[in-house]
Amino acid sequence: MRLAAVSATASAGVVGVFGTRLPHNFFLQQTLHLWYILPRMEWKWEMHTPEPGLNNRERIRVTINKLGTIYLNASAFKALGHPEAVLLMFDRRRHTIGISGAPANHKQAILMKLKSGDGSGGRCIYARTFCKDFDIHPTETFVFPEATINRDGILLLNLNAVKPSSRKQNR
Repeated sequence: MRLAAVSATASAGVVGVFGTRLPHNFFLQQTLHLWYILPRMEWKWEMHTPEPGLNNRERIRVTINKLGTIYLNASAFKALGHPEAVLLMFDRRRHTIGISGAPANHKQAILMKLKSGDGSGGRCIYARTFCKDFDIHPTETFVFPEATINRDGILLLNLNAVKPSSRKQNR
């Protein structure tokens, strides 16, 4: 009884786009056609080459958010030499922020705060006035994928090479 109902429905045909009638086996034909062609398509694979050596925790990761807070992960903090405070610098020509370690009693030093709650050992630099003074206005949280330490021990953050951070923010 059930089989007869299915046969009757299948023989009635299917209405396609613009009200056209499709043959009762239209979808079967299309499926067989794809089954025949897909395995014979030529694949053009491109290999992914991971960056050598460093895992995510060992890489320097620095972000800046719309409030002007600069976050250094533990690797960036370590690369600066575990300083008590930092000096913030800006090169207008290269549009690059420079961060250098400094003693806490230095006249222009900014103290860093331990990033609370995540246990990562990262540090926060509250740089709202720095950003305001140098007309830096992030519209969201950005990551500096090319953050590096130069031979003078300065962490270089190129504002021309930022990318939106993919990590979810609480703000």
